[in-house]
Amino acid sequence: MGIAVMKQPRNPIRLGHAARIRCTPFDLSRAMNTPPTKVSVQTPTQSSMTAILSSRNQELKGGYYVKVQESIVMVPKSLFDQIPPEIRNSLFFSNGNGLSFHEPIHLHGPTVLQLRHLIHAFTNYPNLDIHNIPLDQLFNIAELACQYGLANIKSWVLRGVEAVLNRGDTPLRTGPNELFIRALRIATSYNYLPLRNSIEAKWITRLYWNQLSPLPALLEADKLGLPNLQRNSYYLHMVERATMGDIVEYCRQSPSSSSPLSHEQRTHLLEGYYSFAAYWKKTSLSPPDFMPSPECVGHAQCLAAWRMRWVMACSQPSLTPEVDVLKRLVGVETVLKGDEVLMACLDGACRMSALASISRKRTEVSRSLHHHFDLD
Repeated sequence: MGIAVMKQPRNPIRLGHAARIRCTPFDLSRAMNTPPTKVSVQTPTQSSMTAILSSRNQELKGGYYVKVQESIVMVPKSLFDQIPPEIRNSLFFSNGNGLSFHEPIHLHGPTVLQLRHLIHAFTNYPNLDIHNIPLDQLFNIAELACQYGLANIKSWVLRGVEAVLNRGDTPLRTGPNELFIRALRIATSYNYLPLRNSIEAKWITRLYWNQLSPLPALLEADKLGLPNLQRNSYYLHMVERATMGDIVEYCRQSPSSSSPLSHEQRTHLLEGYYSFAAYWKKTSLSPPDFMPSPECVGHAQCLAAWRMRWVMACSQPSLTPEVDVLKRLVGVETVLKGDEVLMACLDGACRMSALASISRKRTEVSRSLHHHFDLD
């Protein structure tokens, strides 16, 4: 009886399978004589290159890369075209040329937000409603437009700034010193006297109402060379320190963060203090002259009574320091208006003329403040 034998199927070689594998030896000479295999690299076609270059040129036609702080902003080319050549060239050649992201034009000074405000105004004026633009944004536009000499924007934004600051509910009515400083610098940089004078007048009014400290106004007036604001802020700062009772010591201190006046400014302040102290001492004994009325038949008696009651009014106890001559004169006028002796001794027309002379005296003092501080 025969025995059937089943053939085992060949197992595939697995990792770790014990089997002999015959490898062909490496032929070095053959490898050296065989040319290298060519790698096929796909090069761009002429049409694709044209499309790439066209896209980049189109982007550059629209604007320049500008670096502000740590950000890159695309600024319209048309904006740069309106910048005067001397300013534009300094921007381009002192830094990058702005033609690529890696070579931006560097703008030092403005913030990203300020630059974006300028770009927004440039691309949308004159269709923007100036009254709907926040004041800080309006100031940003005005400052940068002036800095970069953008004539069209300057004309438009200056009218807007003037309209906002001179309207009935002007922000200068309640704004801080910093608002006046910024507004005044804009008006001065544009050399626009009507706006500058208006801002000065509003600031001086707020100072005399004791709503703001006069020291920032003094420093800014000296910096910008504004005589009207300068003499009034010197006067009010002198009165402020005299009220505190330390003006002499204050003027002898060295400049510090809490008192930034220079030595020269302190000298002016102290000169004014001594000058007004002497002025009031003399004025309190010598009333202002007044013209007699045509009906007055005893003017000598009127003058004698006027001098007597003037000295009395000037010697009344007061919380106002003597160097605050303007406020002292207001107090004297108030006393004499209700003085019964003056009413009895002076002819009616003479009395009105005498009281009016006090107002003229105040005007005279106000116009000569600079002389007392030697600010000529």
